Amino acid sequence: MASLWTRSTSKKKCHHQHPLPPLPKASETETNNNIFFPFISRSNFYFGCDETFTIGGKTSRSDSTVRCSAKGHWDFGDLRCEGPVCVDPGHPADGTQLATSYEHGSQVRFACNRPGYVPLTSEPITCVKEADCKVIRPLGITSGAIHDHSINASSYRINYEPRKVRLHSATGWCADPKKKEAFPYLQVDLGRVHRIRTLLVKGVITPDIVGRPTELRFFYKRAETDNFVVYFPNFNLTYREEAGNYGELTALTLPSTIVARYVILGITSYQTNACLKFELLGCEEPGKKDEPVLLGFNGAAPACVDREPPRFANCPTTPIIVSKSPTLGILPVNFTVPTATDNSGYIARFEVSPLGFRPPVTIFNDTSVEYTAYDSDGNVAVCRVNITVPETTPPALSCPQSYVIELIEQRDVYEIAFANETRRLINATDESGEVRITFDPPAASIPMKGYRNVTVLAVDRFGNEASCHFQVSVQPMACVPWSLVRPANGEVACRQNELANGYRCASKCNTGELWKYLSF
Repeated sequence: MASLWTRSTSKKKCHHQHPLPPLPKASETETNNNIFFPFISRSNFYFGCDETFTIGGKTSRSDSTVRCSAKGHWDFGDLRCEGPVCVDPGHPADGTQLATSYEHGSQVRFACNRPGYVPLTSEPITCVKEADCKVIRPLGITSGAIHDHSINASSYRINYEPRKVRLHSATGWCADPKKKEAFPYLQVDLGRVHRIRTLLVKGVITPDIVGRPTELRFFYKRAETDNFVVYFPNFNLTYREEAGNYGELTALTLPSTIVARYVILGITSYQTNACLKFELLGCEEPGKKDEPVLLGFNGAAPACVDREPPRFANCPTTPIIVSKSPTLGILPVNFTVPTATDNSGYIARFEVSPLGFRPPVTIFNDTSVEYTAYDSDGNVAVCRVNITVPETTPPALSCPQSYVIELIEQRDVYEIAFANETRRLINATDESGEVRITFDPPAASIPMKGYRNVTVLAVDRFGNEASCHFQVSVQPMACVPWSLVRPANGEVACRQNELANGYRCASKCNTGELWKYLSF
């Protein structure tokens, strides 16, 4: 009940200094939320507590009437409300409880001790009134308090019988796939009527079988002669398409508590196989002679679950290149199979794809091998080994046609770097990817009217080579005066023409020399 306060018209006017009276300090076993003020009379009021709580302490006058003192302060003395507290909710296995009080309204949090483990939920639980249970705990499927004969199923695989549905089981329950059931289910007799608040569900992951429900339907009834009631709506569970989270623990909290002794948990859809493990959380239904539940926590101590995936110790970080022999051709590829470890100390399942791949083995095409390691809580690690088979086909290469560099200005030698000036004219491709191009020579000093032969070498990433050749010559541009060759024992004289768009050149013999015409 909320606190109640009415203003006083006392001459001492306590309400002017203190519009609301300060609430008394609660002891370790009570809370101020349980205090209320049922009546106020001018400069005093009566102090009272909610039902289920009793008044403790007294004012300075040894009563429960709070008065305004001469100094303008309310005389609460050590008045307080005392009453019940919540029961210790316990703690997760390998975990601890973080709490300062179990009073009404107090919250309790939890932590896990093992590295990589965290509580299934980080939300605290709260001590509340009108709780369904004093303490919400597992109802006995996992602990074995519910006997094997009380757990039955529509069908089962060998080694995956109904009794193995318990959360700590090394296997779990799986329906028989040969039956091709539309609705495989488990039925459990809890032995006594219980209040059920939460379902804990996980899939099955072993070296032989994996399976996880993706949708569940829940039925319950109180007495054997009753008809089962279907809980609506169905429950949906998360799943991963690749490297499934089969072992992940899921808490399905019911919006409202159900009261039942007999329950059915059926699988309406699943990933890979119809398999599961589960537990129910709640408490036993109180009998008529039992004390009513005044206070209780609104949730259970969460399980500690592993959130750290396995780790591969020797997963290759670069592709593995298949070796070739001049006489034997492609050689078998061999490498150390990657190994995985987990902080839980146990790898629940180890897969390799392609199935059955085991080195050494001869590979003729590029191949990606995947090693997948699963732990028991739905965490997965993948190691991919890329194996590359070298090609034997050389790159496709084309060189430019031989070409002439024509100069306007007179030079004795022309300097050229083929990688800079000719690379764009080279066309080289290969299916394996990038091709490395080199020139021989990479650069040259070509004399006027001379030439150089150039070889281009293309190499792919597997060392396959292709080559081509071209020639580069250096010549003067047509109609430049210095391009004319001086005759022996003579000279050439040039002058610009009248239009200034060319030259007129004449050659003559030196003094004492005559032209001599050669006949062929």
